[in-house]
Amino acid sequence: MGYSVGIFVDEVDDNLLCSICSQVLQDAVLTPCGHSFCQECLDQWLARPERITCPHCRGAVIREQARPILALRNFVLSLKIHCVNRSLGCEALITLDTLTSHAETCGHSIVQCAGCQCTLKRIQLPDHQTRCRVIAALIQDDEHALEAPRSDSPKDTMLSDLSGRVSTLEAHIQQMKA
Repeated sequence: MGYSVGIFVDEVDDNLLCSICSQVLQDAVLTPCGHSFCQECLDQWLARPERITCPHCRGAVIREQARPILALRNFVLSLKIHCVNRSLGCEALITLDTLTSHAETCGHSIVQCAGCQCTLKRIQLPDHQTRCRVIAALIQDDEHALEAPRSDSPKDTMLSDLSGRVSTLEAHIQQMKA
């Protein structure tokens, strides 16, 4: 399935659209008869036993005959798009090939608090984690565990494990604040 036309900043030329899914060509392939499709769309089309023809002209096509159109793939990946979190407030304009890396750091991406499991925007996470009751309780339990004498009981082992987790969370919070 192709890329949604709606994510692109500029109007997309009709020649870049897959005639199967009507989206922008994703991993474009060329059939022997000269028609281009998304690789996944053509694979799905040809997977049906009754369909061994080009979806566009009905000429005979075998999957192995379809070849990648590398120049077209690279061109599509260089097109400007809106961040997928545009509806959540992100105004970034990026190229399609940087979508994944941007989404991993976008402040408007929805993430989950490691403490209470609630979902919120990435930019809200550091502030939330400083007020999260679950994280606060883990920290408080950890402080009490440090004051208590050490033993090898299962409870102490669990407290030690939680202490390590809290330290990791605190380091992560500090890193996100920086």
